[in-house]
Amino acid sequence: MECAGQLNFQLQPLLEELDPEELQEFKTLLHLFVNQSVFKEQEIKQEEIKDADGKQLAEILINRCHSYWLEIIVIQILERMNRMDLASKAKEELRGEDFESLPGLRELETSKTKQHLNPFVTWKLQDQRRKGRDLERPKMKRWKSDWESQLFAKDAVVRAILEGAGHPGRCGPSWKVRAILEGAGHPGRCGPSWKVRAILEEPMKIEEEDLTNLAAEDSWVRKKPGQEDKYKKILKKKFWQIWKSHFFPGVLENISAATRRYEMHVPFCNPKTLTGPLPHTVVLYGPAGIGKTTLAKKVMLDWAEDNLAKTFKYTFFVSCKGLNHMGPCTCAELLCKTCPELQSGIVEMLTQAQNNILIVLDGFDELRFPPGALIRDICGDWKVQKPVPVLLSSLTKRKMFPQATLLITTRTWALRELRLLVEQPIFLEMEGFVESDMKAYFLKYFQDEDQAFQAFDLMQSNATLFSMGSAPMVCWVVSTCLKTQSAKGEATPSTFQTITSLYLYFLCSHFPKVPNSDSSQHLQSSLKAVCLLAAQGLWTQVSVFDDKDLEALDIKESDLGPFLEKNLLLKDKCSEGCYSFVHLSVQQFLTAIHYALENPEHGENGENTRRDIGKLKKLLSKGERLKNPTLVPVVYYLFGLSNEENSKELEKTFNCQVSKFKEEMLTWKLESESMPFSVMTIRDLFHCLYESQEEALVKKSLMYLTELHISLKNKTDLIHASFCLKHSRNLQWVSLQVEKGLFLESDEPLELDPNSLVSCSVDTQQWSDLFLTFKVNHSVICLTLTDDNLTDEGVKVLCTTLKFPGCTIERLFLENCNLTEVCCRDFSSTLAINQKLTHLCLAKHKLTDAGIQLLCDGISSPNCKLHTLVLWGCNVSAFNCVELSAVLRENRILDNLDLGHNALGHGGIKTLCEALKLPGCRMLKLRITVDDADVHTLKLLEEVKEVHPEMNIENDYQDYSRERPYSREFNV
Repeated sequence: MECAGQLNFQLQPLLEELDPEELQEFKTLLHLFVNQSVFKEQEIKQEEIKDADGKQLAEILINRCHSYWLEIIVIQILERMNRMDLASKAKEELRGEDFESLPGLRELETSKTKQHLNPFVTWKLQDQRRKGRDLERPKMKRWKSDWESQLFAKDAVVRAILEGAGHPGRCGPSWKVRAILEGAGHPGRCGPSWKVRAILEEPMKIEEEDLTNLAAEDSWVRKKPGQEDKYKKILKKKFWQIWKSHFFPGVLENISAATRRYEMHVPFCNPKTLTGPLPHTVVLYGPAGIGKTTLAKKVMLDWAEDNLAKTFKYTFFVSCKGLNHMGPCTCAELLCKTCPELQSGIVEMLTQAQNNILIVLDGFDELRFPPGALIRDICGDWKVQKPVPVLLSSLTKRKMFPQATLLITTRTWALRELRLLVEQPIFLEMEGFVESDMKAYFLKYFQDEDQAFQAFDLMQSNATLFSMGSAPMVCWVVSTCLKTQSAKGEATPSTFQTITSLYLYFLCSHFPKVPNSDSSQHLQSSLKAVCLLAAQGLWTQVSVFDDKDLEALDIKESDLGPFLEKNLLLKDKCSEGCYSFVHLSVQQFLTAIHYALENPEHGENGENTRRDIGKLKKLLSKGERLKNPTLVPVVYYLFGLSNEENSKELEKTFNCQVSKFKEEMLTWKLESESMPFSVMTIRDLFHCLYESQEEALVKKSLMYLTELHISLKNKTDLIHASFCLKHSRNLQWVSLQVEKGLFLESDEPLELDPNSLVSCSVDTQQWSDLFLTFKVNHSVICLTLTDDNLTDEGVKVLCTTLKFPGCTIERLFLENCNLTEVCCRDFSSTLAINQKLTHLCLAKHKLTDAGIQLLCDGISSPNCKLHTLVLWGCNVSAFNCVELSAVLRENRILDNLDLGHNALGHGGIKTLCEALKLPGCRMLKLRITVDDADVHTLKLLEEVKEVHPEMNIENDYQDYSRERPYSREFNV
């Protein structure tokens, strides 16, 4: 039996951080995720964990579950609960454990023989001469330590979803678990022949043989000794050439984090999973450009070099990009499409292989067959000619080669159709580069620490760009722009302020500005052709184009010349006659330019000339963007191009004319009764307006907005909201819901902007940036932060804003914001200064006697104008009733007081009633908790009503166990 010490992260502290409601949710989800195979012996019954606290539950799980699956399930449940902070802690511990478990790699890190290749070793060697600069760059030391602790650890997150039956001893019919596999390896995973590939690895040596000569030697396929080796040699040569064809720096050397870590996630590449039954179908999915195809090709290379954990007799690589116009053929012909040199021997190879083959179907999302074509007329004979859709569905449905292993790559949006085709699959979600991968990439690219630091810092300062950095190509775009700016001696910050400005600079930097001439006219025509192709592809969800696509749009290859020369548009290496953009983000940006340059709705005679390309109104439609998520960034880029400086730069570079689409969009919405762009969500609208960086556009777009309720799900949302709130002149009521874990605690000091409010930790700085907007915006009178993890430090920042003379906030709701008595000192000093705050809700906090006393001191100040104070469930005691009674005697403004859900006792209420019965008391509404059986206390309240019949006294004793009324409703 496994011991508790084998779990690679500390489970108990994680569970103890969950509040009672969250712990109960964890227990509920636990039974949805687990299956009998997770347990060592007997299944855990619900009754066993029903009353267990965090410590007890951790002990039960560790002792009763296999550690391998427990790690997977716990992280997935925490993510499902949106406790990303706790999930991240577990992952970090896994990474650290994995690094410690690979001493061979630690030795490799410090190996002097690799110093010339190892950026991490170089860092160490240069550390002494950099010591004098550590004060100037406080983040440098932290970055260095991060790399040392994560060098060969598994940093990218790949979620494995095991679905369906068919895994004997492991998975039942209801089994569904999303497995988060973090780590570069554990003891016992790597055998003597199992080499973990690192970025230090020198490029493999390839024998320079003539493929034509190999193809001519067709006799080798006839039971000749070594025939398998020759096939591998062809594949090795073929795919190594494709590797070398990557034009952007860093890929060949880095090979990407995914190719260093895929052994842990693809079952037939991971020795640890070979002891049990393996799924026959593996689906690798994720966004564009994060390394799915790279990983698939690396599998092929490893097979050719005998580095796969599972032994396959043959492997076949099929690129779906070139299948759309392929005629009927046999499955054998389909499988050798990538290597036509093997056609004469493919039949005999498949006959001998006896289903012990690996078939890679790369780019399933690129297929453009009619709906339903992939599920009709399934065939089992791989020697019979059939349409390509029939062959593909026969493979995925396991009618052909039922025991073969399939590796399928696809973008996320195509999963719905693929799920109908695959049998008993395992789904691996690939998320691409993580922080340490970005750092490694920049060091490889620049070969200079200062430039690498600058690239990473600038990328990290833009939350949207940082999230896009999971795609290696985006890192290349950033590096290219920085290198170009450095060569020209230009400043960098403005280029990275928005994604639009970055991609505009990236595009324009490839084309020197030339006066109006024949060459400039050709460049303008080329831009329009490429943008038209990009738009057509996005609306039809196509990223690979062939000659027929060009012909349908009346585009010639010569029209694409300038963009092919600059490698912004690429010729596909696996599918002849096919083109694709260097990355989806570039295609999306060019689509936005298509809308900015012209009105795509009508031709010269007003007819609709682009049936597949939606009109501008359709592009802005929320429904269309839900159906086709790839259109979402296009809208952001389009708003960015509405910026006057960006428009001029585009016009100057390509000698073109940007249309007046911004005024047109505003006119559409201003003619209606709804606010501009009402077809968008608030989050989308804020993102669009931030990209524009046009204050006038923000004011005009939000002029009808008086009340705002928005959920901030990430730091990008926070930045966008901060920008837009500054310029919303008619906004009065603001309710912000911040996702748990967005503002994570940190003990590290942070360099702050001189205009920031106070010196604070990282999470408090986020609040600081947000609250600064209310120093600028003079229209907001109500701010709600209920259920946000504000904390006492956040209150300190907020109170600094409230003390600012220009702050107009009158009503402040801070219910259940994780506050303590510490915040009461800040509120006390604020109430003594601020003469605009009239309503303060601090419900559901443990403020203690000392905190309530501090609040009373502030309310007693002559400058305090507070009318309503909500202290529901704040641990107000009988002792505090003395201070509150004094407030009621002295303060003639406070007229609404909520003391519900507090144990005041008969003595405390009696003290309050003495002040309430005074003739000068102006209290209009009082909420209090009194037991219906407490006759004496109820009589005291009746006496108060006799003196002041206009006073409304509510007893919430009956609602003690229920959710109390919303504090915003506690008014007269």
